[in-house]
Order: sequence, then C-alpha cells, then structure tokens
Amino acid sequence: MEVNPKKYLSIKEAAVAYRVSRTKIHRLVKSGAVRSADDPRDDRITLVNVDDLDSRFHGETVMDMNSAATLVGVATADKLDRMTAIRTGGRAGVGSDSTEILRAERESRSSELDARSAGAIHSEDGDGR
Repeated sequence: MEVNPKKYLSIKEAAVAYRVSRTKIHRLVKSGAVRSADDPRDDRITLVNVDDLDSRFHGETVMDMNSAATLVGVATADKLDRMTAIRTGGRAGVGSDSTEILRAERESRSSELDARSAGAIHSEDGDGR
C-alpha cells in the first residue's frame, strides 16, 4: 500500500502535533476512530491518518505537521543546557559519557536521601517516640 507522507504521521508525531498522549492515539486507532497503516519503511511504526485526527480534534493542531515531525526525539535547548551543566559541573572523576553522568547523579541523590533518612531516624530516637 502506498502511503502519502503528508496524510499520515507516526503515533509520536501525532501526539506532539495534537498535544495528546501516545496512549490516546493508540486507543483511537484500536477503537477504529482513526485509520492507520503500517509504515512501509519500518514495520514497527504505525502511521495514523491526519484527516481523521483533524476531524477528531477539530483541526486544532498546536503546530504544523513538519514541525511535529522534527520535534519527535529531538533534545530541546533546555535539555541540552541541563546536560551541558551536568557535564561541566566540575564533578571529579565523571567523564562525558552519559551513562557515567547518570550513574553519578543517581548515587549523589541516593546518598542525599540516605543522609536525610538517617537524620529522621535519629530525631525520632531523640524525641522518645
């Protein structure tokens, strides 16, 4: 089946364009309210009909379809700024590998929570409760 790319969006792209969850789009497809087709380039991707989505959401897209397609899976400026801050945050022994960065952040938060928990236990013992 030949799929016109302007008439179909992936579920992720549709969710971004119409500002709804991917789950909502999946439910609409499953119920038959929105027509769908398999992506001829990748059988793991389901494409949904833009005309059906427009009629369902009264054409109230937040952005044009091309913008929605480019935003899916792209890091925003805010996300990039946060990752740069983490990378250059002066943490000793932490490289620029994202796995190392995330592991260090997780360990930092865990030790902070452990310290808070230990403080709460000691304060309860001191009150005699």
